[in-house]
Amino acid sequence: MFITAATAGFAGFAVLGHFSAASPSFLSSVIGIHNNAVAGAVVFSIFASSALAQRASARVEANRALAVGCAVLVVGTLIVAASLQFSSLALLLLGAFVAGAGQGISFSRGLAAVADQTPADRRAEVSSTYFFVAYIGLSLPIIGEGLAAEAWGLRTAGIVFALAAAALATVCLAAVMARERRLSRRSIRV
Repeated sequence: MFITAATAGFAGFAVLGHFSAASPSFLSSVIGIHNNAVAGAVVFSIFASSALAQRASARVEANRALAVGCAVLVVGTLIVAASLQFSSLALLLLGAFVAGAGQGISFSRGLAAVADQTPADRRAEVSSTYFFVAYIGLSLPIIGEGLAAEAWGLRTAGIVFALAAAALATVCLAAVMARERRLSRRSIRV
């Protein structure tokens, strides 16, 4: 469970880093909006929806919420890719809101799922490792996206990044669902 949840955390934080670092450039270079307030609103929307989704999903069973969060993150990143393809501010804002919700749910409930399955005397080190993986996701992919933007252009690099984040979240979703099926089969046998 740790690898799946941490990978989902990595993907979600990569999307947060993507918005924090690159959305002002996307707005000006790809969409044609040079207003800093709009750039701030886009970045704010992903963080606000993440916080709201974490709060709203706090009572949902952790494994189920992790799956939902991954699915929502996939949808959000695909909307972001579409926003870059079609130079659409409305789609970028929608993608930020949806991806933020997916990130918030998958991160917070993924951490809860990991904590639930970790012995009490090891929770601090496991939780620290979970956060470490997430923070790597916040920084490392955006460096790669910057290098890709130099080689391929900002629009193409952003679309590739969004599709890669969607693929990673899809893998996590499939892993959570496969684990749930295995657990379900075991409980039927018992």
